[in-house]
Amino acid sequence: MKTNKFWFATAAAALVTVICVFTSCSKEDEPFLPEVIESEVLETGISNDVNEVSGTEGTKLSYESWIVVKGQTRAAFENKVSVTLCNQLNNVDSVITVQSFELGEYTTDIDYQPYAQRSEGFVTVTDSVLVYKVIFDQFSFAYNLQFEVPVYNDGVTRQTMPYHRYGNIKDNGCTLEEMDFLVEASDNGMEYVYLRKLLSHSLTVEFNGSEYTLTAKIELRRNLGTAPCIVKSEVLEDGKDILQSGVFGALSEVHYQSWIKVKQFWSDGNVVEKTYTNQCAVEISLNTESKMYKILPDIEIIREKAATVTGETEETAFGSETEYIRSYVTHKSYEIKYNYFTLTYLFQDMVPVYDDNVTRHQMPSYQFDQISDSFRLSAGADDYVNGNPAFGYIFYSKLSFQFGNIESSFDKDISLYVLK
Repeated sequence: MKTNKFWFATAAAALVTVICVFTSCSKEDEPFLPEVIESEVLETGISNDVNEVSGTEGTKLSYESWIVVKGQTRAAFENKVSVTLCNQLNNVDSVITVQSFELGEYTTDIDYQPYAQRSEGFVTVTDSVLVYKVIFDQFSFAYNLQFEVPVYNDGVTRQTMPYHRYGNIKDNGCTLEEMDFLVEASDNGMEYVYLRKLLSHSLTVEFNGSEYTLTAKIELRRNLGTAPCIVKSEVLEDGKDILQSGVFGALSEVHYQSWIKVKQFWSDGNVVEKTYTNQCAVEISLNTESKMYKILPDIEIIREKAATVTGETEETAFGSETEYIRSYVTHKSYEIKYNYFTLTYLFQDMVPVYDDNVTRHQMPSYQFDQISDSFRLSAGADDYVNGNPAFGYIFYSKLSFQFGNIESSFDKDISLYVLK
Protein backbone atom coordinates (compact mmCIF):
# COMPACT_ATOMS: atom_id res chain seq x y z
CA MET A 1 0.00 0.00 0.00
CA LYS A 2 1.20 3.55 -0.67
CA THR A 3 1.96 5.58 2.49
CA ASN A 4 3.43 8.96 3.43
CA LYS A 5 6.85 8.58 4.99
CA PHE A 6 7.04 9.63 8.61
CA TRP A 7 9.01 12.75 9.45
CA PHE A 8 10.70 14.25 12.46
CA ALA A 9 9.95 17.84 13.43
CA THR A 10 13.15 18.43 15.35
CA ALA A 11 13.02 20.95 18.17
CA ALA A 12 16.71 21.03 19.10
CA ALA A 13 19.45 22.16 16.70
CA ALA A 14 21.88 19.75 18.28
CA LEU A 15 19.67 16.85 17.30
CA VAL A 16 19.69 18.06 13.70
CA THR A 17 23.47 18.02 13.79
CA VAL A 18 23.56 14.50 15.19
CA ILE A 19 21.11 13.19 12.61
CA CYS A 20 23.02 14.86 9.77
CA VAL A 21 26.30 13.37 10.91
CA PHE A 22 24.88 9.88 11.06
CA THR A 23 23.03 10.29 7.80
CA SER A 24 26.18 11.24 5.94
CA CYS A 25 27.67 7.86 6.88
CA SER A 26 24.73 5.84 5.64
CA LYS A 27 23.64 4.79 2.20
CA GLU A 28 21.55 7.32 0.34
CA ASP A 29 18.56 4.97 0.07
CA GLU A 30 18.66 3.84 3.72
CA PRO A 31 17.99 6.75 6.12
CA PHE A 32 19.90 6.34 9.38
CA LEU A 33 18.13 6.40 12.74
CA PRO A 34 20.01 7.79 15.76
CA GLU A 35 20.43 5.72 18.90
CA VAL A 36 17.88 6.76 21.47
CA ILE A 37 19.07 6.82 25.07
CA GLU A 38 15.75 7.58 26.71
CA SER A 39 12.28 8.58 25.55
CA GLU A 40 8.67 8.99 26.62
CA VAL A 41 5.35 9.47 24.86
CA LEU A 42 3.81 12.87 25.38
CA GLU A 43 0.74 12.61 23.18
CA THR A 44 -0.93 10.48 20.52
CA GLY A 45 -3.67 11.20 18.06
CA ILE A 46 -5.64 10.00 15.09
CA SER A 47 -7.33 11.84 12.26
CA ASN A 48 -11.05 11.40 11.77
CA ASP A 49 -10.67 12.80 8.27
CA VAL A 50 -10.74 9.56 6.26
CA ASN A 51 -10.02 9.63 2.55
CA GLU A 52 -12.42 7.27 0.79
CA VAL A 53 -12.05 5.80 -2.72
CA SER A 54 -14.77 3.39 -3.92
CA GLY A 55 -14.74 1.05 -6.92
CA THR A 56 -16.18 -2.21 -8.18
CA GLU A 57 -13.68 -4.25 -6.16
CA GLY A 58 -14.40 -2.47 -2.88
CA THR A 59 -13.52 0.63 -0.87
CA LYS A 60 -10.11 2.02 0.10
CA LEU A 61 -9.86 4.09 3.28
CA SER A 62 -6.80 6.11 4.40
CA TYR A 63 -6.15 8.39 7.37
CA GLU A 64 -3.30 9.73 9.57
CA SER A 65 -2.10 8.39 12.92
CA TRP A 66 0.53 10.30 14.95
CA ILE A 67 2.57 10.18 18.15
CA VAL A 68 4.68 12.84 19.99
CA VAL A 69 7.80 11.47 21.67
CA LYS A 70 10.23 13.30 23.97
CA GLY A 71 13.61 11.73 24.45
CA GLN A 72 17.39 11.88 24.46
CA THR A 73 19.92 10.79 21.87
CA ARG A 74 23.15 12.73 22.23
CA ALA A 75 20.91 15.72 22.46
CA ALA A 76 17.37 16.24 23.67
CA PHE A 77 14.53 15.98 21.17
CA GLU A 78 10.80 16.17 20.88
CA ASN A 79 9.39 14.70 17.70
CA LYS A 80 6.00 14.19 16.15
CA VAL A 81 5.95 11.03 14.07
CA SER A 82 3.05 10.44 11.69
CA VAL A 83 2.14 7.64 9.35
CA THR A 84 -0.68 7.21 6.84
CA LEU A 85 -2.69 4.01 7.33
CA CYS A 86 -4.64 2.39 4.54
CA ASN A 87 -7.61 0.05 4.90
CA GLN A 88 -9.30 -1.97 2.17
CA LEU A 89 -12.85 -3.38 2.17
CA ASN A 90 -13.00 -6.00 -0.57
CA ASN A 91 -16.12 -7.24 -2.33
CA VAL A 92 -16.31 -10.91 -3.35
CA ASP A 93 -16.89 -12.11 -6.90
CA SER A 94 -16.32 -15.79 -7.70
CA VAL A 95 -17.58 -18.96 -9.39
CA ILE A 96 -18.11 -22.11 -7.31
CA THR A 97 -19.16 -25.60 -8.47
CA VAL A 98 -21.76 -27.36 -6.29
CA GLN A 99 -23.39 -30.78 -6.27
CA SER A 100 -26.88 -29.37 -5.75
CA PHE A 101 -28.68 -26.09 -5.13
CA GLU A 102 -30.10 -27.33 -1.82
CA LEU A 103 -27.86 -25.04 0.20
CA GLY A 104 -29.51 -25.13 3.61
CA GLU A 105 -28.63 -22.62 6.33
CA TYR A 106 -25.20 -21.04 6.65
CA THR A 107 -22.97 -20.13 9.58
CA THR A 108 -20.35 -17.38 9.93
CA ASP A 109 -16.91 -17.14 11.48
CA ILE A 110 -14.53 -14.21 12.16
CA ASP A 111 -10.76 -14.52 12.24
CA TYR A 112 -7.82 -12.09 12.31
CA GLN A 113 -4.68 -12.73 10.25
CA PRO A 114 -1.50 -10.62 9.85
CA TYR A 115 0.12 -10.96 6.43
CA ALA A 116 2.71 -8.21 5.87
CA GLN A 117 4.78 -5.50 7.55
CA ARG A 118 6.59 -2.36 6.53
CA SER A 119 8.84 0.01 8.45
CA GLU A 120 8.94 3.78 8.39
CA GLY A 121 11.67 4.93 10.73
CA PHE A 122 10.78 3.98 14.28
CA VAL A 123 7.27 2.92 13.19
CA THR A 124 6.39 -0.61 12.06
CA VAL A 125 3.06 -0.92 10.27
CA THR A 126 1.48 -4.39 10.28
CA ASP A 127 -0.96 -5.13 7.49
CA SER A 128 -3.71 -7.36 8.90
CA VAL A 129 -7.02 -8.68 7.70
CA LEU A 130 -10.31 -9.37 9.41
CA VAL A 131 -11.66 -12.46 7.64
CA TYR A 132 -15.46 -12.75 7.73
CA LYS A 133 -16.28 -16.25 6.50
CA VAL A 134 -19.70 -17.42 5.26
CA ILE A 135 -19.96 -21.22 5.53
CA PHE A 136 -22.45 -23.47 3.74
CA ASP A 137 -22.36 -27.28 3.82
CA GLN A 138 -20.99 -27.51 0.27
CA PHE A 139 -18.77 -24.44 0.07
CA SER A 140 -17.68 -21.23 1.75
CA PHE A 141 -16.45 -17.77 0.83
CA ALA A 142 -14.85 -14.94 2.79
CA TYR A 143 -14.71 -11.15 2.93
CA ASN A 144 -11.26 -9.69 3.58
CA LEU A 145 -11.42 -6.47 5.61
CA GLN A 146 -7.84 -5.20 5.52
CA PHE A 147 -6.54 -2.79 8.16
CA GLU A 148 -3.17 -1.50 9.39
CA VAL A 149 -1.78 -1.25 12.93
CA PRO A 150 1.21 1.10 13.61
CA VAL A 151 3.67 0.44 16.44
CA TYR A 152 6.28 3.01 17.52
CA ASN A 153 9.54 1.47 18.80
CA ASP A 154 12.75 3.49 19.21
CA GLY A 155 14.49 0.82 21.26
CA VAL A 156 13.49 2.41 24.56
CA THR A 157 9.81 3.18 24.16
CA ARG A 158 7.44 0.82 22.41
CA GLN A 159 3.77 1.75 21.98
CA THR A 160 0.94 0.93 19.64
CA MET A 161 -0.21 4.11 17.95
CA PRO A 162 -3.92 4.89 17.57
CA TYR A 163 -5.83 3.36 14.67
CA HIS A 164 -9.45 3.00 13.67
CA ARG A 165 -11.06 -0.39 14.26
CA TYR A 166 -13.93 -2.12 12.46
CA GLY A 167 -17.06 -2.52 14.52
CA ASN A 168 -20.72 -3.52 14.46
CA ILE A 169 -20.52 -6.04 11.63
CA LYS A 170 -24.04 -6.84 10.45
CA ASP A 171 -24.84 -9.82 8.23
CA ASN A 172 -27.59 -8.80 5.78
CA GLY A 173 -28.40 -12.34 4.60
CA CYS A 174 -28.43 -13.76 1.09
CA THR A 175 -30.69 -14.40 -1.90
CA LEU A 176 -30.59 -16.98 -4.69
CA GLU A 177 -31.56 -16.07 -8.26
CA GLU A 178 -31.98 -18.19 -11.38
CA MET A 179 -29.48 -17.77 -14.23
CA ASP A 180 -29.47 -19.11 -17.78
CA PHE A 181 -27.79 -22.47 -18.21
CA LEU A 182 -24.32 -22.52 -19.74
CA VAL A 183 -22.77 -24.84 -22.33
CA GLU A 184 -18.98 -24.74 -22.06
CA ALA A 185 -16.32 -26.57 -24.05
CA SER A 186 -13.59 -28.33 -22.06
CA ASP A 187 -9.98 -29.06 -22.94
CA ASN A 188 -10.90 -32.59 -24.05
CA GLY A 189 -13.24 -31.22 -26.70
CA MET A 190 -16.43 -32.24 -24.87
CA GLU A 191 -19.23 -29.77 -24.20
CA TYR A 192 -20.54 -29.70 -20.64
CA VAL A 193 -23.85 -28.23 -19.51
CA TYR A 194 -24.08 -26.23 -16.29
CA LEU A 195 -27.12 -25.07 -14.41
CA ARG A 196 -26.39 -21.75 -12.71
CA LYS A 197 -27.73 -19.67 -9.86
CA LEU A 198 -26.50 -16.38 -8.45
CA LEU A 199 -25.99 -16.20 -4.70
CA SER A 200 -26.00 -12.59 -3.48
CA HIS A 201 -24.84 -11.78 0.04
CA SER A 202 -23.87 -8.57 1.84
CA LEU A 203 -22.67 -7.32 5.18
CA THR A 204 -22.41 -3.86 6.71
CA VAL A 205 -19.42 -2.76 8.78
CA GLU A 206 -18.87 0.40 10.82
CA PHE A 207 -15.63 2.36 10.48
CA ASN A 208 -14.92 5.76 12.08
CA GLY A 209 -18.62 6.41 12.64
CA SER A 210 -19.63 5.58 9.05
CA GLU A 211 -21.22 2.43 7.66
CA TYR A 212 -19.87 0.58 4.61
CA THR A 213 -21.58 -2.26 2.75
CA LEU A 214 -19.63 -5.12 1.20
CA THR A 215 -21.24 -7.40 -1.37
CA ALA A 216 -20.61 -10.95 -2.56
CA LYS A 217 -21.73 -12.22 -5.96
CA ILE A 218 -21.18 -15.98 -6.13
CA GLU A 219 -22.07 -17.80 -9.34
CA LEU A 220 -23.01 -21.34 -8.37
CA ARG A 221 -22.60 -23.95 -11.09
CA ARG A 222 -23.95 -27.49 -11.15
CA ASN A 223 -22.49 -29.80 -13.79
CA LEU A 224 -25.25 -31.77 -15.55
CA GLY A 225 -22.86 -33.70 -17.79
CA THR A 226 -22.22 -33.65 -21.51
CA ALA A 227 -24.55 -31.98 -23.99
CA PRO A 228 -27.33 -32.49 -24.90
CA CYS A 229 -29.16 -33.03 -21.62
CA ILE A 230 -32.28 -31.92 -19.76
CA VAL A 231 -31.89 -28.44 -18.25
CA LYS A 232 -35.47 -27.99 -17.04
CA SER A 233 -38.53 -30.20 -16.59
CA GLU A 234 -42.10 -29.82 -15.38
CA VAL A 235 -44.41 -32.48 -13.99
CA LEU A 236 -47.71 -32.17 -15.87
CA GLU A 237 -49.68 -34.95 -14.14
CA ASP A 238 -49.27 -38.34 -12.47
CA GLY A 239 -51.37 -41.24 -11.21
CA LYS A 240 -51.52 -44.89 -10.13
CA ASP A 241 -53.62 -47.95 -11.00
CA ILE A 242 -53.93 -51.32 -9.21
CA LEU A 243 -53.31 -54.18 -11.60
CA GLN A 244 -53.52 -57.32 -9.46
CA SER A 245 -53.71 -58.43 -5.85
CA GLY A 246 -53.91 -61.75 -4.02
CA VAL A 247 -52.11 -64.42 -2.07
CA PHE A 248 -49.42 -66.29 -3.96
CA GLY A 249 -47.92 -69.16 -1.97
CA ALA A 250 -46.36 -67.77 1.20
CA LEU A 251 -46.78 -64.17 0.04
CA SER A 252 -49.58 -61.69 -0.19
CA GLU A 253 -48.75 -59.42 -3.12
CA VAL A 254 -50.23 -56.35 -4.77
CA HIS A 255 -49.06 -55.21 -8.20
CA TYR A 256 -49.82 -51.72 -9.44
CA GLN A 257 -48.66 -49.23 -12.02
CA SER A 258 -47.46 -45.72 -11.23
CA TRP A 259 -47.11 -43.19 -14.04
CA ILE A 260 -45.96 -39.64 -14.60
CA LYS A 261 -46.23 -37.16 -17.50
CA VAL A 262 -43.32 -34.74 -17.83
CA LYS A 263 -42.43 -31.80 -20.05
CA GLN A 264 -38.67 -31.71 -20.69
CA PHE A 265 -36.53 -28.81 -21.93
CA TRP A 266 -33.19 -29.87 -23.43
CA SER A 267 -29.94 -27.96 -23.80
CA ASP A 268 -30.11 -28.21 -27.60
CA GLY A 269 -33.48 -26.40 -27.64
CA ASN A 270 -35.77 -29.41 -27.95
CA VAL A 271 -38.94 -29.48 -25.84
CA VAL A 272 -40.75 -32.81 -25.45
CA GLU A 273 -43.61 -34.27 -23.40
CA LYS A 274 -43.29 -37.88 -22.25
CA THR A 275 -45.21 -40.28 -20.04
CA TYR A 276 -43.23 -42.78 -17.98
CA THR A 277 -44.67 -45.81 -16.16
CA ASN A 278 -43.29 -48.00 -13.43
CA GLN A 279 -44.54 -51.47 -12.44
CA CYS A 280 -44.59 -51.80 -8.65
CA ALA A 281 -45.01 -54.81 -6.39
CA VAL A 282 -45.49 -54.78 -2.63
CA GLU A 283 -45.72 -57.86 -0.46
CA ILE A 284 -46.37 -59.24 3.00
CA SER A 285 -45.10 -62.52 4.44
CA LEU A 286 -44.52 -64.33 7.72
CA ASN A 287 -40.84 -64.65 8.62
CA THR A 288 -39.17 -68.08 8.77
CA GLU A 289 -38.92 -68.35 12.54
CA SER A 290 -42.59 -67.53 12.98
CA LYS A 291 -43.65 -70.32 10.62
CA MET A 292 -41.87 -73.05 12.59
CA TYR A 293 -43.88 -75.35 14.84
CA LYS A 294 -43.91 -74.51 18.54
CA ILE A 295 -44.01 -76.55 21.74
CA LEU A 296 -46.07 -74.90 24.47
CA PRO A 297 -46.63 -75.69 28.17
CA ASP A 298 -50.38 -75.42 27.62
CA ILE A 299 -52.81 -74.12 25.01
CA GLU A 300 -53.97 -71.03 26.92
CA ILE A 301 -52.70 -68.46 24.37
CA ILE A 302 -53.07 -64.77 25.20
CA ARG A 303 -52.35 -61.88 22.80
CA GLU A 304 -50.40 -59.20 24.64
CA LYS A 305 -49.53 -56.45 22.14
CA ALA A 306 -48.62 -55.63 18.54
CA ALA A 307 -46.45 -52.93 16.94
CA THR A 308 -45.14 -51.85 13.54
CA VAL A 309 -41.36 -51.39 13.22
CA THR A 310 -39.84 -49.53 10.26
CA GLY A 311 -36.52 -50.80 8.96
CA GLU A 312 -34.15 -49.86 6.14
CA THR A 313 -34.99 -48.39 2.74
CA GLU A 314 -33.13 -49.59 -0.35
CA GLU A 315 -33.05 -48.40 -3.94
CA THR A 316 -33.96 -50.73 -6.80
CA ALA A 317 -34.51 -50.44 -10.54
CA PHE A 318 -37.33 -53.02 -10.40
CA GLY A 319 -40.17 -52.28 -12.77
CA SER A 320 -38.48 -49.23 -14.27
CA GLU A 321 -38.79 -48.59 -17.99
CA THR A 322 -36.45 -45.59 -17.98
CA GLU A 323 -33.20 -44.42 -16.45
CA TYR A 324 -35.14 -41.54 -14.86
CA ILE A 325 -37.14 -43.74 -12.45
CA ARG A 326 -35.86 -45.50 -9.36
CA SER A 327 -37.95 -47.31 -6.78
CA TYR A 328 -37.33 -47.20 -3.05
CA VAL A 329 -38.40 -50.23 -1.06
CA THR A 330 -38.99 -49.74 2.66
CA HIS A 331 -38.87 -52.82 4.86
CA LYS A 332 -41.24 -52.94 7.83
CA SER A 333 -42.26 -55.57 10.32
CA TYR A 334 -45.50 -56.10 12.22
CA GLU A 335 -44.76 -57.96 15.44
CA ILE A 336 -47.51 -59.67 17.45
CA LYS A 337 -46.46 -60.72 20.91
CA TYR A 338 -48.32 -63.57 22.61
CA ASN A 339 -47.65 -64.97 26.05
CA TYR A 340 -45.69 -67.96 24.67
CA PHE A 341 -44.30 -66.77 21.31
CA THR A 342 -44.04 -63.87 18.85
CA LEU A 343 -45.14 -63.75 15.22
CA THR A 344 -43.41 -61.35 12.86
CA TYR A 345 -44.94 -60.32 9.53
CA LEU A 346 -42.65 -58.70 6.96
CA PHE A 347 -43.85 -55.83 4.74
CA GLN A 348 -42.28 -54.28 1.68
CA ASP A 349 -43.66 -50.93 0.53
CA MET A 350 -42.41 -49.55 -2.80
CA VAL A 351 -42.27 -45.86 -3.71
CA PRO A 352 -41.15 -44.91 -7.28
CA VAL A 353 -39.32 -41.61 -7.80
CA TYR A 354 -38.82 -39.70 -11.06
CA ASP A 355 -35.39 -38.00 -11.17
CA ASP A 356 -33.95 -36.58 -14.41
CA ASN A 357 -31.05 -34.81 -12.62
CA VAL A 358 -33.00 -31.54 -12.64
CA THR A 359 -36.42 -32.40 -11.22
CA ARG A 360 -36.99 -35.00 -8.52
CA HIS A 361 -40.62 -36.04 -7.95
CA GLN A 362 -42.08 -38.81 -5.81
CA MET A 363 -44.60 -40.67 -7.92
CA PRO A 364 -47.95 -41.91 -6.57
CA SER A 365 -47.76 -45.18 -4.60
CA TYR A 366 -49.81 -47.50 -2.44
CA GLN A 367 -48.88 -48.65 1.04
CA PHE A 368 -50.25 -51.13 3.54
CA ASP A 369 -52.60 -49.38 5.94
CA GLN A 370 -55.08 -50.07 8.76
CA ILE A 371 -53.38 -53.29 9.83
CA SER A 372 -55.17 -55.52 12.36
CA ASP A 373 -54.71 -59.12 13.52
CA SER A 374 -56.73 -61.99 14.96
CA PHE A 375 -56.28 -65.71 15.64
CA ARG A 376 -58.22 -68.91 16.30
CA LEU A 377 -57.31 -72.41 17.43
CA SER A 378 -58.47 -75.82 16.30
CA ALA A 379 -57.54 -79.34 17.27
CA GLY A 380 -54.95 -81.09 15.17
CA ALA A 381 -53.54 -84.58 14.96
CA ASP A 382 -51.58 -85.92 17.90
CA ASP A 383 -47.97 -86.60 17.07
CA TYR A 384 -44.56 -87.23 18.46
CA VAL A 385 -42.26 -84.24 18.95
CA ASN A 386 -38.58 -84.97 19.53
CA GLY A 387 -39.60 -88.52 20.41
CA ASN A 388 -42.23 -87.42 22.93
CA PRO A 389 -45.98 -87.86 22.46
CA ALA A 390 -47.85 -84.54 22.15
CA PHE A 391 -51.30 -83.11 21.58
CA GLY A 392 -51.51 -81.33 18.24
CA TYR A 393 -53.21 -77.99 17.49
CA ILE A 394 -53.51 -75.64 14.53
CA PHE A 395 -52.98 -71.90 15.21
CA TYR A 396 -54.62 -69.78 12.50
CA SER A 397 -53.20 -66.26 12.31
CA LYS A 398 -55.07 -63.68 10.25
CA LEU A 399 -53.67 -60.31 9.27
CA SER A 400 -56.13 -57.82 7.76
CA PHE A 401 -55.08 -54.67 5.95
CA GLN A 402 -56.12 -52.05 3.42
CA PHE A 403 -54.19 -51.27 0.26
CA GLY A 404 -55.56 -48.27 -1.56
CA ASN A 405 -59.27 -49.02 -1.86
CA ILE A 406 -58.72 -52.79 -1.58
CA GLU A 407 -59.38 -54.56 1.71
CA SER A 408 -57.58 -57.85 2.02
CA SER A 409 -56.21 -60.34 4.53
CA PHE A 410 -53.37 -62.82 4.83
CA ASP A 411 -53.95 -66.11 6.65
CA LYS A 412 -51.28 -68.46 7.91
CA ASP A 413 -51.53 -71.64 9.98
CA ILE A 414 -48.88 -72.79 12.44
CA SER A 415 -48.57 -76.15 14.18
CA LEU A 416 -48.60 -76.09 18.00
CA TYR A 417 -47.89 -78.96 20.37
CA VAL A 418 -48.41 -79.57 24.06
CA LEU A 419 -46.52 -82.53 25.49
CA LYS A 420 -48.66 -85.26 27.05
